[in-house]
Amino acid sequence: MAPGAGGVDDFARLLADELDDDFKMDLGLGLSLPTIAVMGLGVVWFSVSGTYLAGFLARVLIGLGGGVIYIATLRYCANWFRTDEFATVTGLTLSASAVGGLLAATPLAVLVGAAGWRDGLLGVGLVGFVLTGAVFLLVRDTPTDAGLTPVEGTPDSTEQSLSEVFAGVRTVFDRRDTWIMGWMLFFAAGINFTVMGLWGVPYIVQAYDVSVETASVYTLVGNAVATAGLAVSVFPVVGLGAWGLTELTVGATLAPTRVVLVAACSGAVLAVLAIAVTLLTTYVSYRLGLDPDDVVIPVVTNTCDVLGVLVLFGVVLVLL
Repeated sequence: MAPGAGGVDDFARLLADELDDDFKMDLGLGLSLPTIAVMGLGVVWFSVSGTYLAGFLARVLIGLGGGVIYIATLRYCANWFRTDEFATVTGLTLSASAVGGLLAATPLAVLVGAAGWRDGLLGVGLVGFVLTGAVFLLVRDTPTDAGLTPVEGTPDSTEQSLSEVFAGVRTVFDRRDTWIMGWMLFFAAGINFTVMGLWGVPYIVQAYDVSVETASVYTLVGNAVATAGLAVSVFPVVGLGAWGLTELTVGATLAPTRVVLVAACSGAVLAVLAIAVTLLTTYVSYRLGLDPDDVVIPVVTNTCDVLGVLVLFGVVLVLL
C-alpha cells in the first residue's frame, strides 16, 4: 500500500458525506475525479523531482489519492449491486486491481528501459489525467444516473460525524479476528516479502560468496517451499477460523470439514499455480534481459491475487 493510503479512508468517508449533502455529488464520481487527478499529479511530480524530499512528497500524494479512490470504488459496488452480491463484487474488484500491479512490472520495466524512468513515469502520469477525463465522460454513480432501473436493496449514503467514524474504527480494532488476520498476514506475507524478496539475494551473495544468479535460485527454491508449506498449513487454519467466526456471529450453514476441505484444496491448487508462475516469470525475465528483482515479485503477487479468486470460485463450484 502506498504511503498515506491507509490513513485517509476515514477522511474519505467524511468528505464523501459532505459532497453528498452539500454539493449533491455521490461518493463515487465526487471523489474519483479529483483522486485520479491527484495520483496523476503525484506521478508527474515524482518524474521531475530533483531531491529526495520532493520525491517522497510526490509518493505521499500518490498514496493519498490511492487511499480515497478505494472508498469511491466500494461505493460504486454498493450502488450497482445488491447487498448479497457486495462481497463477491468487492473481491472481484480487488482482483481486477491486480492488473495495475502487473502493468507496473514487466511493461513498466520495458518502458523505463526504452525511455528512461523520468520520461516513462511522466507518460504514466499524463495517462492518469486522460483517465480522469474518461471517468468524467463515461462513469455514472448509480443506475438512475445512467438511465437504468435502480437496483433494489442498495444502501443509501448516510452522514457520519467524526466521533461516529472513530467509534467504528475502535469497533474494528476491538475485534479479535482483526488482529488474528493482521498478524497472520504480517508473518505469512510481510516477512516472506522482506526476507526472501528484499534481503534474501544480497545476504546469500555476501555471506556465501556466490553469484547473484546462484543466490536467486536459492531464494526461488525457498519461496517455492514456503508457498507449498503455507498451502498445507495456513489455508486450512484460515478456513476453520472463518467457519468458527461465521458460526459465532450468524450461524454456519456448512459443516466445518467441508469449509476446511475447500480451503485446503484451494491452497494446494493455488500453490501449484504460484510456483509455475514464479518459474515462468523468472525464465522470461532472464530471456528478456530484465532484472528479476524488479519483475518476479510484482508479477507473481498480482497474478496470484487474480488466480486466488478464480481458484476459490472453481473449487467451490466443484466441491459444493
